[in-house]
Amino acid sequence: MTYLLRFFLLLLSCWQLPAQADETPQTLDELKMAIEKVRVENGLPGVDEEGKLDLNEKLSELAPEIYFNNPWEKTHPLVLVHLLEHTTGWDDLSKPVFYHQDAMITLDLKPGYRHSRWAPGTRYAYNNAEPAVAAYVVQKISDQLFEDYVQEHFFNPLQMTSTTFFESDAFKERGASLYFFGGKKQPYWYIVMRPAGSTNSSARDLANYLKF
Repeated sequence: MTYLLRFFLLLLSCWQLPAQADETPQTLDELKMAIEKVRVENGLPGVDEEGKLDLNEKLSELAPEIYFNNPWEKTHPLVLVHLLEHTTGWDDLSKPVFYHQDAMITLDLKPGYRHSRWAPGTRYAYNNAEPAVAAYVVQKISDQLFEDYVQEHFFNPLQMTSTTFFESDAFKERGASLYFFGGKKQPYWYIVMRPAGSTNSSARDLANYLKF
């Protein structure tokens, strides 16, 4: 049984399903129908996959335009899931890249850090660049900006109305400001690798996230 199927079954156990034996899902197709019924009745943002990406697909095939160096590519190719697990073996971002500001996510800044120090998938080391590369793949497949995709498929369904990656009107009105040494107020910081974690939010929105 796949992890996805186990998750579906766990999700279904959170709601009451018909007690009649003849209405209990017996096949994967029936299970999908039952999940969709639960989703509609309870107003869930969504739990079914779109089937647009395979976590085991090679990065070199998904986005051959992205530079990276993996000496073990023939035996241990770098695949999408390694970006999500932080198991690429890449160095973390240098400070000039991390502190770079840009309203658009870009991967062109000093890409030499994307060098695997060990065979991908064999060791873990946190890296702020990997989420940004994964986000680039999402942008390419969905033909949407990463921020727009997250807004449409996650923030909006969860009614996270104050949450954004940008300097929104809500942030200008209620957001906390950054200050440098000496108390100098800083302009809004558009972190170029913001898929690693750069959202503005509110306590109410985070409560919706927690409930989800």
